[in-house]
Amino acid sequence: MSTYSHPLHKYKVESGTHNQRYCSADESAKFLEIIETKKDLPDGVFSHLANGEYYFYRMVQAENPSSELSEYIACLQYESLQKIKNYLLFFVILTIIGIVGGLISIFL
Repeated sequence: MSTYSHPLHKYKVESGTHNQRYCSADESAKFLEIIETKKDLPDGVFSHLANGEYYFYRMVQAENPSSELSEYIACLQYESLQKIKNYLLFFVILTIIGIVGGLISIFL
């Protein structure tokens, strides 16, 4: 499933820090009864509705070594900084072209 009941769950799963573990059929039946009686689900249990059916899951911390996670985050930061640098360079060049065009129009 690609649907998440909480916006942060998507990022936790994509970054590899957490995994989505779906509940068993017995647990799902019990949680469905809880939802039908309009009560809150137990802590750590989340649900989403897809195709008219409820799915229940827990977010479980992944077993990644902290060094691997740190390396992954560093790579994402580097990629983001490269994008910012490219955007900044584009706007600097655009500004220089505008200044040069303005000076040419003044002196001609």
